[in-house]
Amino acid sequence: MDYEDVITNEPEDVKIVFNPRITDILTDTNYAPVIKALTAGFLTVKELINKYEEITGIVKSPKTMYRYLKDLKKHGAIIQVGQRVTKGKKATEALFGRTAKIIYFYQADRDFWTSEDFKEESEIVLKRMAIVFSKRWDIPKPKTDCLRQLLIQNDDYIPNEIKRILEIYVKQTEKESQEISSQEMYRIVNLARSIVPMLETEYLEKELKKCFPSKVKS
Repeated sequence: MDYEDVITNEPEDVKIVFNPRITDILTDTNYAPVIKALTAGFLTVKELINKYEEITGIVKSPKTMYRYLKDLKKHGAIIQVGQRVTKGKKATEALFGRTAKIIYFYQADRDFWTSEDFKEESEIVLKRMAIVFSKRWDIPKPKTDCLRQLLIQNDDYIPNEIKRILEIYVKQTEKESQEISSQEMYRIVNLARSIVPMLETEYLEKELKKCFPSKVKS
């Protein structure tokens, strides 16, 4: 071997991305082949251009490939993992890899509940829902400040639980986990998002009770 790959930035097993643009970019016909090419491992720009042609039959210039890589890095899909050092050459080549074996987008409402820009609007929503909850379960109205904190906490708790599930999935499936399509990943994440609250009923009920003056009736 005439070169050595110096890895300084290892990808994660699972990465949560809150930017909704990630879904579009991972399914875009220009960018998706780059992600697919990187399932084979870490690649230089030259290797990516060759792999891209193998996958699509289309030749991309180095300038175009660098633009794709810049956009993918910006949206959290890839990272520069290190450098390739070739014997007898002073210049090194950048090595790129996926940010993680599994990358998924999680749509959270945290900004709506935390931002001053939405403070008035979110307070109206909470007050109205407090009345609805009160009538639905025949209990005193829950505290809106507590509901707000619970929603913020939930937007941290649920995606992190999903991440733990997917980390186990990666370890169990190894190579197959890197070949999941964006559509499959969407289904898997939605399934986990539905199941996690069911499995974490005790924890979520405990936190919810703090906001309600009395036990919620079924």
